[in-house]
Parts: sequence; structure tokens; C-alpha cells
Amino acid sequence: MAFRRLLMITYHFPPSSAVGGHRLLGFSRHLPSFGWCCSVVAPPGLPWEPNDPELTKRVSAQTTLYHAPYPTGLIWKPLRKVLPLGCWLPWARSACQRAIRECRPDALLTSGPPHVVHLLGLWMRRRYGLPWVADFRDPWASGDLSTMTRKIGSWEPRYEATVVREAAAIVANTPRARDQLATAYPQHAAKIVAITNGYDPELFEVNPVPPLTGDAVEIVHPGQIYANRDPAPFLESLRILATEDAAGGRPIRVKFIGCEGDRAELVKRLAREAGVGQAVTVIGNVPHAESIRAMCQADILLLVDTPGRRSGVPAKLFEYLGAGRPILAMAEPDGDVAWVLQHSRSSHQVASPCDTGEILRALSELTSAFDPSVAQNRDPWPRIAFTRNAVTEQLAELLDKVATSTQQVG
Repeated sequence: MAFRRLLMITYHFPPSSAVGGHRLLGFSRHLPSFGWCCSVVAPPGLPWEPNDPELTKRVSAQTTLYHAPYPTGLIWKPLRKVLPLGCWLPWARSACQRAIRECRPDALLTSGPPHVVHLLGLWMRRRYGLPWVADFRDPWASGDLSTMTRKIGSWEPRYEATVVREAAAIVANTPRARDQLATAYPQHAAKIVAITNGYDPELFEVNPVPPLTGDAVEIVHPGQIYANRDPAPFLESLRILATEDAAGGRPIRVKFIGCEGDRAELVKRLAREAGVGQAVTVIGNVPHAESIRAMCQADILLLVDTPGRRSGVPAKLFEYLGAGRPILAMAEPDGDVAWVLQHSRSSHQVASPCDTGEILRALSELTSAFDPSVAQNRDPWPRIAFTRNAVTEQLAELLDKVATSTQQVG
């Protein structure tokens, strides 16, 4: 097979264990099956994000890495203070130039956030004339400002508009995010597509329903609590449930895995204040494989989304599909999270993130009966559309289209 080559530029790639890195890792692993090999420009690590060296073992031998280090050390401190994210771009640009000389890519893909990385794609498209796809893993300046956790800079709407105009295609990671962009830029709607995140079935062992000893129901939440996500309504629902003995006499244990720093202390404090401190365990970062084992062994998987957010899906939800366990989603019932759960036909309950009564209802329904014939999502077929292989096939088709229709120069 004659392979085309894609140059991917991202802040997140193994050994980074940030959720965005799993999307890019999945693309790079599966694209060769569809005729594309990858070169990747990424930092070997970022000071503020955790690494998982085990993830590097999953990088395909067909992937060429060009590490562009994030500038650390005292000499770069003033630059980091002014441009904490943009300061990486000069190092990344040098690595991209070397990758272009050595690998002669047929197309470019930039993936953000941080969305400043798309400025590098813009420069490379203008400099080399390569067809360019911009991957928006989260909304940028035209997103729902009420659910964003950072202040949008005055320059960002202008550059977002330039990126949308000049990229050969824009990828959003949910249908609502795609529609949001298409509404903001109707003249470019035809080139805005949705490609969701996904999961790798091979990472999830065939998982029989765990034997229920009758001593507890285990609820697991892997990952950090951030982006204005609030576990307090869930913890209050847990207190009421225990008081009403609605779990059939079984105590409920909750594990927050991968929650560290101030957020870990916040979860502990909220649990104590709700009177369920003894039922809640907070565990720091663990290897990805250990997190997956915890998901597969859980009775219920907990998802806590940002109140009011309808556009976007926490990436962990797709791994929940792979684990095949019942899901309690604290998310807006008319948002993208509910869309994924409905289309995957997963065993789930959705409750608005701030509605304690709804969360209590959902939690009660999930804990009231653990019939082994229904507790596990046994039918894999509806979830196949969300596997890494399936979503990467969509990306490959898009790359084929832009590489064929865009004349490469330079």
C-alpha cells in the first residue's frame, strides 16, 4: 500500500496523559489502516500536566515523533509569563520545518486546545501550501461563553475566523459543537464536520458482571474535577439515598480516581460537609491501564459535566462505553452527552448537574436492582460507531478528500 503522510501538531501526545493526547494517539495508531502514516510534533511533556510513560508503548512504530520541548528554566520565565502557551510555538515551528523536509507530508492537522496551536497551522499552510485540517477538541471563541473556564482574549475571535476561513476543513468533536461553528460561520458550514472521540475495545477485557457480595455498590469517577464541574449535588444525593436506604440495604462506596491537588481537597471537604466522608475515597493519578481496570470493575460509572454545557462531551465518556458499565451522567438532558448515550444504547441515567432531586432519582434507579442480565451493556454493536477505528476512518476519508482537492505547492 502506498501511504500518504499526515503531519499532526499538538500540545498533547504520549507520554502526556491529558485526555486530548488519547484522541491524537488513537488517530495515529489507526490511520495506517486507511492509508495514512503520521508524523507528530508535540512537546515531550508540559510542566502543568501529568505524564504516563506506559502510554508511549502504544505509539505505533509507523509514527515519527518530533519532540519540540516546552521552554523551561529561568531564562524563559518572562516569555512564559507573557505567553504561557504561545511561547512553545517557535520551538514547534522549527520541528515542523524539519518534519516537512524529512517526511514531505501530504496534509497537516492541528489539534487544540490550546487553540493557539492553530496559528502554527495557519503559518504552515501559507508557507508550504499544504492542505490543512484544524481539529477543535473543544469550542474556541464562538463557543458558549457561559460555560467556558477561561477568559477569551480580544484577539481570539479574529483568529478563529481566519482559521475557519483558511483551513481546508474544520473538525468539531460533537454534533452540537459542529452546529455551533456552522451557525457562527455559515459561509463555511460545508467544510465543518463532526468526528467524536472514541475508545479502543482491545483495552477493555471481556468483563463479566462482578460478583455482588452484598456489602457495597461501588461508584467510580476517573479523572480530575475541573471546568466548573461540581460534585456537591451528587454527594448530597448520596447522603439522602443512604438515609432512605434506597440502595436495597447495601452501602455505597465512591472512588474519585486521578483527582489531585486543590480539587482533591475540595472533593474531600464536600464529602465531609455532606456527611458521606466515610463513603468517599479520593485517589491521585494512576496509570491509564489501572484507571481502565477500575472502570471495568465498577458497578456504576459517574460522569460530572459542567452545568449548562450542551456542546461537548467529556472524553472519559467514550471509555465508559468501552467498560460497558451502567453510567450516571450529571449532564444536560438535551446536550451532546445525552446524544452519545442514546446512540450507544448504553445503560444510563441522565440528570441535570445542579438538580439534586433528579440526581437522586437517577442514582436510585441505578442502585435499586443489579440484575446481572441487565447491569452490563452486553450488546457491543451500537457502540462500534464510537471506537477509535471507526472515528479514525471518518478522519481518513476527510484527509483523502482535502489532499485530493487541494493542490500542494512548495
